[in-house]
Amino acid sequence: MTKEKDLAVTRIIEREPLAEKVKNASPSLAEKLEALSENDLFWFLRHEVSEDRFFWKNYFGQELHQAQDTVSRSQMYEDEASGKEMRFIVETRGGKEGRLNEDAVLIEQFGKGRMVVAALDGASSQRPIAGLEEHGVSGAFYVSHLAAFGFPTSKVFKELSQKENVTAKEFTIALNTWLYDQMSQIEGVDYNDVLSIPGMAATISIIDLANDNITVAQVADTVGIAHSTSGHWDSFTNNLNSRFDEETMLLVERVAKEKNISIREAAADPRIKVQLAASFEGKINTPTGCGILNGMPELAKYPDLITEYGMDSLAGLHQLVFCSDGALTTFEGDAAGDFLVKLQHLKDIYSANTPLVGDVMTLLNSDPNFEFFPRLKHADDATMVVIELEKLLVMAKERYNLAKLFPQDS
Repeated sequence: MTKEKDLAVTRIIEREPLAEKVKNASPSLAEKLEALSENDLFWFLRHEVSEDRFFWKNYFGQELHQAQDTVSRSQMYEDEASGKEMRFIVETRGGKEGRLNEDAVLIEQFGKGRMVVAALDGASSQRPIAGLEEHGVSGAFYVSHLAAFGFPTSKVFKELSQKENVTAKEFTIALNTWLYDQMSQIEGVDYNDVLSIPGMAATISIIDLANDNITVAQVADTVGIAHSTSGHWDSFTNNLNSRFDEETMLLVERVAKEKNISIREAAADPRIKVQLAASFEGKINTPTGCGILNGMPELAKYPDLITEYGMDSLAGLHQLVFCSDGALTTFEGDAAGDFLVKLQHLKDIYSANTPLVGDVMTLLNSDPNFEFFPRLKHADDATMVVIELEKLLVMAKERYNLAKLFPQDS
């Protein structure tokens, strides 16, 4: 049944579950979010736990606490000005039971005929943040949800949305500047000490249906993929964090070999924590390091820290797919082409029996010692956002040799 959304140019056409397997989070997380929202420090959560929730409730018929565990939802939209339609598909899964999901999703109208869509992957600081610790909240959760739910209510966002031809990079820089003002107020966050600043990886897009174009900006290790109506996949993001991750994993492997222990045990070695702090300090928004959205002005100062992508026409574009790195854990080490094809283990996403991010968790649970999928913790939070604009022009069997990639047992 059609439901009208209280926005000038966007109409919700239908709301449907991507899969009927939507697992509710524990009541304790719902209670925790409710309690946090009553504190002024967490003002941005208030809409999410009240009757006028503007994101999960209005868009996907869910509540924020359900997105802390596993949620898989699909939503169709129509832009009334242009008559164009698009579908948003969101999957997210918390990496640890009972802990708030540090990934967040931003989907908002951004002026007439435009939407801003982003996958945000929070990253905690290397030092404790006193102002958040007393509430049992990580810096990673705070910054990603502040951006997803707080920024769209800000004066900065409103003024940006009224401008013409705003690029995703300009949006990213404006968000970063706004974050500085917000995060500076938190006890324990010191912009003279990079180890005290939480941040986030992000892939942010502005979809301009009225002018038939898209711009994308990306920092750190979130992934963006364009999928054409002819079936071609193109990964357009640049993981500037990968070499730092590789250095850390090499140390973990050396420790495991030296002590004759598992990767899981080696990841807990004190030397790894020292390595992570040194890596964090050397890479975060430095000229030869990795960009991250955390309020530091250096993100805008060094041009190579933000990767840009754009399309002057939406013709021929089937989907944009944005993922946090936690959704890709089990694909590490695969050839890029194989990964992109396997990603259609979105398994024709509309009829999937389980969410892709749930499949990733199943694989990680089968590898308790981190042997097959080397990593620093059992499971990261995982999020995938799919933006579908046009139908595919080719059949699935022509696009994906799934029989080769996923052979059936004989």
